[in-house]
Amino acid sequence: MFADDTKIWCVVKQVEDNLLLQKDLYSMAEWSEEWLLRFNPEKCKVMHIGHNIKTQYYMKDNGINRRLMETDEERDLGIFITSDLKPSLQCVKAANKAMSVLGMVRRNFKRLDVEVFRIIYKGKTSSGILHTSLVPVPC
Repeated sequence: MFADDTKIWCVVKQVEDNLLLQKDLYSMAEWSEEWLLRFNPEKCKVMHIGHNIKTQYYMKDNGINRRLMETDEERDLGIFITSDLKPSLQCVKAANKAMSVLGMVRRNFKRLDVEVFRIIYKGKTSSGILHTSLVPVPC
């Protein structure tokens, strides 16, 4: 078993604040070793939101410090989060998904009236709409 989908955050206003977050990362790694729910440091990522203080974080893996990868965007539960917290990537991804479904419907159903098209399109996009509607910012 692995400790998937764990999130940890800390407000970093100055370089020294990153020590608190690093301490928490080490504590989480110790806890995961004790409970045999190991973290995979290669899958762990760091996102800097709202500041330009470049810090590096590490996680212990079998006694070896592994540097965590940095990212500017991440997908979680179908929602795209970016380091600038702008919803534009989420909107682009949702629009691309809708256009993809529209193209599939057009290719496979040559003669459709409006009502049948609505039924098919809504059926193909309903699960995607649930994920994209979690972001309360209009596109």
